[in-house]
Amino acid sequence: QALRVDDVGRLLERLLVIAVDAVVIADDGLKIVMFNPAAEKLFGRSADEALGQPLDVLIPVKSRTRHGALVREFGRGPTSSRRMGERSEISGLRGDGTTFDAEASITHVEIESRTYYAAFVRDVTERHRAARELARSEQRFRELASSVPAGIFQVDDEGRCTYVNARWSTLTGVHAADAIGRSWLEGIHDDDIEIMRDTWLDAVQRGVGLVHRLRWQRGDGAVLWLCAPDYIRREARSR
Repeated sequence: QALRVDDVGRLLERLLVIAVDAVVIADDGLKIVMFNPAAEKLFGRSADEALGQPLDVLIPVKSRTRHGALVREFGRGPTSSRRMGERSEISGLRGDGTTFDAEASITHVEIESRTYYAAFVRDVTERHRAARELARSEQRFRELASSVPAGIFQVDDEGRCTYVNARWSTLTGVHAADAIGRSWLEGIHDDDIEIMRDTWLDAVQRGVGLVHRLRWQRGDGAVLWLCAPDYIRREARSR
């Protein structure tokens, strides 16, 4: 049996109350007409303080003009919903004046010839901070790796190279641009490849280091004996 109109209204009201994301609805004049409890918590403003206010009060001053223009442009377009911040980062403004990195999805709907905008907003400050720290850590690693006399390479779970330093290229005779995306096992001598593959896969599965001597077949025909002390670390895949 289909829900009655009154039941639908109560259900939607309840869903807005328990929603994890902040939900903010503005009318065609970009005045706030709905502000759920998650929005109160995220923006540090009560619903009474927010209702009737311009949507701009939730946006840092430097971004207000551009934000308003983008929302109105979106309302005139054929797309009924989109994710904001796809082309650039967006920020929210709390009642105490502090800002936060935001991720938002916005949709518009026509009701009795009026356009309403609904935004679903979440705080991604910590996610962005972690991503920036990871990028800084990666940069520090590459700066150190580029200066050490040992060959260093990184691979993904399939053994494909994601980074090699200059010394690795010198030893193996494989340019970095040619190595990226290819299995690091490709250059191992045919007589050593099977045992090396098994040893490496076992180390990856158990998350332990390995030390192994192997022969490397260079493209110029030279065969090198290499010692492969390796520290295996499985990276978190949250990105």
